[in-house]
Amino acid sequence: MLGNKAHTMSRLVKAGIAAAAVVALALSFMAKRQPLKPLDQQVLAADGIEFLGQDFPADGGSRGFFFRLPHGQPMVLLVRHRDARKGGNPEFQEIWLDRIGGFETYVDVRPSSPLETKLVTLLQVATVRPNTRFSEPPNAPNAEQLKWVVDRIQDRKSKW
Repeated sequence: MLGNKAHTMSRLVKAGIAAAAVVALALSFMAKRQPLKPLDQQVLAADGIEFLGQDFPADGGSRGFFFRLPHGQPMVLLVRHRDARKGGNPEFQEIWLDRIGGFETYVDVRPSSPLETKLVTLLQVATVRPNTRFSEPPNAPNAEQLKWVVDRIQDRKSKW
């Protein structure tokens, strides 16, 4: 009789452990499926970024700079052209952020905002990461390009 109780307790313990494992797996899956934080919040929370390279969108003169945020999330920083005939702002340098570079939805980096301050800090200490997509000049990443971006952000009235 005592053997049956021990066997029953053993089965209950095993069932409890199995149930706990299922719950843990479900919670882990749900945590991974949570939506991404908005891009501006990811930038504000970042402790570093990797600079991957630049490209030149066919929009009249903008320059796109590609980065990787912590946890491998992509970010594209666009220094918008200033040609009013093609939708640019001739009086003011616009800086936009986007996840993949389509810019259908984007974050407008406002002057003197906490986002701008954090972005400049991240750019000044960014890791330059050579890669195959941007392997040839002028697209290959280098420190001079990062300095150029910081200069555009900090002086939005000068022409370039």
